[in-house]
Amino acid sequence: MAFLSRLSFHHRIFVLTGLAAVVSMSVLWFVIRPRYERQVTEERTTVVQQLQHFAVRSIDERLEQWITVAQYLSWNLQTRPADAGVLIRQQIAFDTAIVQIIVSSPDLADEFSATSSARPGFTFTPEEAMWMPAGNDTAVSVLWTGHDAVHPHLFGVRRSFTIGTGTFTLTMFTETGGMLRQLEQLPVGGAFSVQVQGASGTVFSNAAFELPAGGDRGAHVNVIRTVSVQGTEWTVLITRFLSIPMQMLIAVPSAVILQPVQALLLYSSLVAVSVTLAVFVIGWYLSRQITQPVRRLVEDVERLKSLDFTQPVTVPQLREIAAVAETVESMRTVLERYQRINVERIIVEEWKNKFFLSHSEDGISITDGNDAFSFMNDRFRQITGLLETHAPAGTKEQLLAHPMAERSRETFREDISGPYIIHFHQSELLITVPDHEAQYYRLHDVTIARGDERLGSLIVLHDLTNERNIDKMKTEMMNFIVHELRNPLNSIMGFSSFIKDEPEMDLRERMEYITIIQESSRTMNQLVNRFLDVQRLESRSVEYHREPTDLVTTAKLVCDSQKPQLMAKSIDLTFTAEPGIPVTTISPDLMREAFLNLVSNAIKYGDEHRTIEVVMKRAGDTILFIITDHGYGISAEDQEKLFSKFFRVTSNKKSAMQIGTGLGLAHVKEVMKFHKGEVSLESSAELGCRFTLTIPIV
Repeated sequence: MAFLSRLSFHHRIFVLTGLAAVVSMSVLWFVIRPRYERQVTEERTTVVQQLQHFAVRSIDERLEQWITVAQYLSWNLQTRPADAGVLIRQQIAFDTAIVQIIVSSPDLADEFSATSSARPGFTFTPEEAMWMPAGNDTAVSVLWTGHDAVHPHLFGVRRSFTIGTGTFTLTMFTETGGMLRQLEQLPVGGAFSVQVQGASGTVFSNAAFELPAGGDRGAHVNVIRTVSVQGTEWTVLITRFLSIPMQMLIAVPSAVILQPVQALLLYSSLVAVSVTLAVFVIGWYLSRQITQPVRRLVEDVERLKSLDFTQPVTVPQLREIAAVAETVESMRTVLERYQRINVERIIVEEWKNKFFLSHSEDGISITDGNDAFSFMNDRFRQITGLLETHAPAGTKEQLLAHPMAERSRETFREDISGPYIIHFHQSELLITVPDHEAQYYRLHDVTIARGDERLGSLIVLHDLTNERNIDKMKTEMMNFIVHELRNPLNSIMGFSSFIKDEPEMDLRERMEYITIIQESSRTMNQLVNRFLDVQRLESRSVEYHREPTDLVTTAKLVCDSQKPQLMAKSIDLTFTAEPGIPVTTISPDLMREAFLNLVSNAIKYGDEHRTIEVVMKRAGDTILFIITDHGYGISAEDQEKLFSKFFRVTSNKKSAMQIGTGLGLAHVKEVMKFHKGEVSLESSAELGCRFTLTIPIV
């Protein structure tokens, strides 16, 4: 029922109709079909059995007639031996199925033989083993042969008799092909196999069928059973002949027996599908008649939701829905009157407050008495959404106890206002979610309770992440500056004290120590100046002079200024400038420093005996300064932090051994920001490092 309650009226009708169709088909298949199959099988088997009994009785009558003919002839020959020829020929002429009659005696060399004119030259000498006893007359024996290339289906009767003291045998052969072919026309209702079987084998078969081993071949009673032959189910019926020791077998495929069942199932399925479709159509029509007024009523209510009380609610003709529509119309009339008395201003104020809360940079939520969030603004939803990727955070309790949220610096206090108790809770919240930066928040939790009943809470999360990151950056910056200044300060203090304490020091040694003190002072000054340059560019506290400048000349002068350093490491520097690069308005001092930083780094961070390539060219509305050093290169991990202040590459041992402040590339980045340009890096084992400055043409 809960599932249906979530569905529309249309869908409920379709689901219920589909379930009804499934149930009806299941009843048809699992209840009606088995019972109907049993009844049909019994009825069809009974019909086939009656047909078989009729066929057996007809054949029995015909066989008994021929046996009687043989008995009649032998009795007449006993009493009227002189008329033997006449009697035999008359009988052959009377019964066209008789092929030949032979009278023989072991006491006579010759035998008398009469053959039907339809089969001249007929001869057939059966083996003695083919003869079988027949009926109650022990003097009579019979045989029944199958069809072959020479002889048709033959039925033979043999009877011994005596004339005087002599023993004679009358043998009669009849053709049974026409009689057996009638078996193929049995109205079974489909394909079937009919066989006439005896002890010596099968006499007649209209279709190949072999009864499995252990079957009822040679049974003395009527048999009905079901067998499986090569995966096909067959219903087998076996009936004995009364006149001869043989039987008739009829095998019908079970599919033929059950054909009416299949037809009924098909018809029933078509009826069920038709009824289902009809119910679908009727249900859709009825649901449409119901849902249209409901939809119209919903549209009218939507107008009320948007504070449009001017249009009356349409009252449908359906009595049940009309009552609801009339109630809504009454509400609309009241709300319209309230709107006239300035209720709209109250509603607008509420919307305005909700709008402000929703768009606040702080995360704000309101909970109900069960600590479930009844309101969350977008920022609060982002925070809980991040937490819910690892554990639920859908209630206040789940948020405060979340494994990814760590509370610290907590304070609690209470105030009482009439019957209400106000609980104040403040703390700092550290959220650490894998694959995300740590986030810091100040949590304000105000909960209102009345006695032991909690009414709700207001939770505000103020983002402290930027402040904490700035504090961390300041701490790291001060640690770095102190670390970088400590070595030159130690040198200055150490060597100045040494000079002071050794007045008799040699002049050359004294000048060497003074030179070290000057170099240390210059290093300190360079570090402070570079740091101040970066800070000024970041804060835009200094206005740098801009003027039209030929960047090709500036870059070439910077490259030429580094010849001593290039010669010291046996490095070749090639400078190539594309013709026609225009003059652009920049700060020449800042751009010179950026070029110098990149060229000096290219010399510093690489082995001796290599080539540095500097290329300048125009790309649209920009000028590209590209320098490739074929040096040590930079790992992908370090590339992400390379332009941060005070960052030094440590993943490469050779790079880590070089002296530097970690401010050069940060300064280059700020210079390019100042000119609204870009700096990019490409690094590999073959290239080393390739820096590209993209400078807009102004």
